[in-house]
Amino acid sequence: MAFRYGLAVNKGVLVTDVASGSPADEAGLKPGDVITAIDDREISDEGVLTQTINSYQIGQKVKVTYWRGKTQNTAYATLAESPPPGQ
Repeated sequence: MAFRYGLAVNKGVLVTDVASGSPADEAGLKPGDVITAIDDREISDEGVLTQTINSYQIGQKVKVTYWRGKTQNTAYATLAESPPPGQ
């Protein structure tokens, strides 16, 4: 996938969509970014990302390390509860 999409890293989670007003949106994440760490915990795949996020409480602020193109960036997101499906 890294080669196919021309990504600078070969591990992490590719952001494919960012909901308007979501913590990811407010942190400045965009489709095409690759999340590689949450609070310095390495994120290798979607399962690890989900498990890591679920280990925090709603309202906690986390540091998100991600790549955009060939540049590593850091953002901070305050976790929020996901809306029920269909909303």
